Amino acid sequence: MPAFKRLVEYIVRVELHEKSPQEKPDGNQYFNLHLALEQQKFMHVISIEGDVYSLPPAEYYHNTTDNIDAVINTVEAIVNGIWWPATILVTEMNDIRLWSNRIS
Repeated sequence: MPAFKRLVEYIVRVELHEKSPQEKPDGNQYFNLHLALEQQKFMHVISIEGDVYSLPPAEYYHNTTDNIDAVINTVEAIVNGIWWPATILVTEMNDIRLWSNRIS
């Protein structure tokens, strides 16, 4: 019998940094990043008990059976194809969820 893999929820934040004073990320890089992350099921909204919440800019929700190392590697590969340098933070969610920006 195959081992059961637990579905894990993550919050991911990606911040693009300037390469030099002349080379700074703009809206196009963030737009491309957003599309690429969405294609891999990293969402900018989260649903809790039927309510939908928008995450802050540059933050994404992702649920998967992958471990945290696989998640950051996936995000890093996406980011590397769009812009570098960047900061990537991946946090595993727990049961404490407080939100103040419900959109539906």
